[in-house]
Amino acid sequence: MAHLKIALFILFLLAPVAALLSFGVVEDYGRVQTRFPPLDKLLLAKKGRFDQLGDAVLERSIVQRLAVQLRNWVGYRLVGFVDNERLVSGNDGWLFYRPEFTDGRCLDESETTARLRRFAVLMDVGRAAGIDMLMTMSPDKSTIYPEALNSTIRGYWRCRTKNSATLRRLIKQELPDLIDHTEPLLTEKARHPETTLYYVTDTHWTQYGGAIALRQLLAALYPDAHIPEPRLSAATTTRKTDLARMLLLSIEEQGPRADPLLARDIELPDDGRPAIRTLIIRDSFYGAITREILDAFPDPVVLLPFNQGDRLLADGVSADRLIINAIERKFVTLEGDVLAWDSPISIAIVNRNIQQAQECGAFHAADGTIGGDETNPRDVAIRAVAPGRLPCLRLSLAAEDRVTLDIALPDPTTGAFEPGRTLEYRIKSDSRTIAFVLPAYAAGSNVRVSSDDDAAISAIEVGEIPQPSPPGAAGSDQP
Repeated sequence: MAHLKIALFILFLLAPVAALLSFGVVEDYGRVQTRFPPLDKLLLAKKGRFDQLGDAVLERSIVQRLAVQLRNWVGYRLVGFVDNERLVSGNDGWLFYRPEFTDGRCLDESETTARLRRFAVLMDVGRAAGIDMLMTMSPDKSTIYPEALNSTIRGYWRCRTKNSATLRRLIKQELPDLIDHTEPLLTEKARHPETTLYYVTDTHWTQYGGAIALRQLLAALYPDAHIPEPRLSAATTTRKTDLARMLLLSIEEQGPRADPLLARDIELPDDGRPAIRTLIIRDSFYGAITREILDAFPDPVVLLPFNQGDRLLADGVSADRLIINAIERKFVTLEGDVLAWDSPISIAIVNRNIQQAQECGAFHAADGTIGGDETNPRDVAIRAVAPGRLPCLRLSLAAEDRVTLDIALPDPTTGAFEPGRTLEYRIKSDSRTIAFVLPAYAAGSNVRVSSDDDAAISAIEVGEIPQPSPPGAAGSDQP
């Protein structure tokens, strides 16, 4: 009898798993699935483990998927309203991606400012290495269509208007070179409100909306070029929308198209300039118009998604121009950490700078090292350099473990040190000498050098290097 009870107990444990094997496991459809409990703890009947097993099995079963699908269909098609952790209904069938609402919180200005400064320093470090760096921002859907937001869920988006205005004010202050695609899209919306620029049940712009943004990008890159205005095509684009897919619903939308824009349609001055090899690190918005970008760019261009940053780290940055495109919410949420200093993209840019710094010369021991010891922050005077040259900083240090080296750069206008305006570089445990090319505004000012307690800086030197020629200019360096 005891053996029979044990056998029945084991059968009870295995039955849910057998059901999955029989009917198959469904994907997570946008939800984090409960993990299966460890077998040893399950056999010992640890508290809560049977509930965990039941949840794990149910969430992977076709029964759960069908139940969720039915609930979403009833909510969206019959009731006209859905609300879950990833999306929420707007007016007249519109769907919005909830992360763009920052959980209903108003922006933390100091935190956002520091993030924008970090982006600005990353741009400056790349430019000092000879890369033509540019950053662009694709607006959230609610920025372009705020009237489609549902007043019943105002708690989600109550700070939306204020957040948008605050972000753009801070961008103008900290990252003025950024290309914000919002303005031309809003202008086009006001001019032709009947032409949809974003899909109703998708997070992204339509092909026509993307064409507006593409022309703005090209105009910034090629200011002397004549770029034809977008013309509405008689054809449309059919897209299976992503927000509907999150509801396990299959919805196809027709979106307006612009007539094709080809590189040969862009009239550039015939000055015999060399080609500018361009790399675009893209978000999904540029991904939606990849074909249009490839067709329209006058220079060789490669697009690489953010989630393939490891490829950039492995291959190195060899492009003359690097464009980073990000969706608006990346500037105000933790999604912006894809450009943290320990991210593959940022490391690759800094590595290009270090490579460029191998050409630095005229090093002398830094003058005016103020305060500090081997590990504590030290202000280092960077000597002024002649026009057409950039300052370099070379450090000799020893680390017992993997450490972080911080180089705080001065504000380009005031020379003050501010949160976020710091280059961070991870160093393995060894003794080494490392050099960086600094932005031009560091010359004649101070930088602040510090590291973890497990590192000792034994020497700090300041040098200089000829400033790289702009990409595409006659005689420009082609690394």
